[in-house]
Amino acid sequence: MTDWKEDFIDTPCDGEGKQTRSSEREGEEYSWLLSRISKAQLLDELRRQQARVAELEKRVRDCKKMADSLARWEAKYRFVEQNMVDTLMAFDPSFRLLYCSPSVESLTGFSVEEVVQCRVEKIVAPSSLKTLMSRFAEQLNPEGKPDSFHSVSI
Repeated sequence: MTDWKEDFIDTPCDGEGKQTRSSEREGEEYSWLLSRISKAQLLDELRRQQARVAELEKRVRDCKKMADSLARWEAKYRFVEQNMVDTLMAFDPSFRLLYCSPSVESLTGFSVEEVVQCRVEKIVAPSSLKTLMSRFAEQLNPEGKPDSFHSVSI
């Protein structure tokens, strides 16, 4: 006896997504399937599908909880970052400035956009630049790539 799932899957569709056999009349397209499946098999399959739906619903709920939690933490981080006195800067591996916190404006008199367009030598004092460059070099791994989980405070 063949597996009813394989038989069902191998049967062509009628264009509307229903599985049919071309030799069968309208209204009887599933009779061949029902004659090959026991009630126990149908109930087992139904239970498996219900368990899968429950699992997917739980994953969706968990994802929503994580997204809400992330949004709350991001709001807290943004509040701290936007209101701190110190300046937060992010650089790429070639030491190009990617991000600068809004506090840079009160510190330098330049807008964030102006500072991001400048070279780092123009916005950091020479004594701090030397320290910054050596600390930045320390954060590179042996392949010359940055370790994104570290920060440098000067």
